Amino acid sequence: FGKDILAAPMVASNSFNSIALMSDGTVWTWGDNTYGQLGNNSVTSSSMPVQVRNPISDGYLDGIIKVAQGMYHSVALTSDGKVYTWGRGADGQLGTGNTDTSDKPVAAFTTSKIYVDAEAGYDHTLLLDKNGVVWATGNNDRGQLGVATADGESHIFTRVNVELGVGEKFVSITAGDGYSMALTNKGNVYAWGDNTHGQLGLGDETEVATPKKLAIANVRQISAGEDYTLFLQMNGTVYATGNYEHNKLGIYNLSADLRTPTRIPSFLGASVVAVSAGTNHSLALYYTTNAASFGDNSYGQLGNGTTEDSAY
Repeated sequence: FGKDILAAPMVASNSFNSIALMSDGTVWTWGDNTYGQLGNNSVTSSSMPVQVRNPISDGYLDGIIKVAQGMYHSVALTSDGKVYTWGRGADGQLGTGNTDTSDKPVAAFTTSKIYVDAEAGYDHTLLLDKNGVVWATGNNDRGQLGVATADGESHIFTRVNVELGVGEKFVSITAGDGYSMALTNKGNVYAWGDNTHGQLGLGDETEVATPKKLAIANVRQISAGEDYTLFLQMNGTVYATGNYEHNKLGIYNLSADLRTPTRIPSFLGASVVAVSAGTNHSLALYYTTNAASFGDNSYGQLGNGTTEDSAY
């Protein structure tokens, strides 16, 4: 691995493969490669990390500052605001103007905007430009793009129009299975897409095709799981909404889905600095660098020495 520090290292994963961004801006992947989602110019799966190829030469992808992992596609954002995608493209999630699948990175068909964040849902992709505007491409069968599409999908990144307050803009985005969310610099949250389990936090289970503002305020981070969402407020408290199964909302004795963000009692008085929602389990990081895990533990993913589900 290189020694120059360009990016903050990060990892992302789904049920089948993982992606890692190194501090030198290179990208490594491993796991299933059925659709070329490892980006190494092959469709051979790998149990060891392989380096993602460069889209225009025989070298390797570099200059990357952010990566995102969908179910069968991957996204990388460069230090100068460009976007590369690879993997399954059947729903237009690669944003290349077509539905081709690619086993190595391709340049997304975007405007001349400079992008500062990228997120991948199951089969759709979100971008955030430096002006705080959200863009979306891919499957739109549940309204997850937040824009009108003629055939239920978009093959290029399209602007998501939202009327915000004076001086307000989006600063982060997150994408789940068929739904999307965006957070503003004022701590407000907007959501759109699938709402079967109340994961949008709007108080009902009605699908939403255009962004709607949630009642929760003073939010500093949002994290979308498969069908539930976690919210971290400025004061370190954590809220959850959506599918209650596997105790992944962190609240004991639930017998139904939550439709609005509800405070997780276990974190009262705690100083949480980051949260992460997975398919069916969640993680929270404390200011003290300790971590908490809750939700599905069928394969020991909570790391607590058991295989029993836990709400905390």
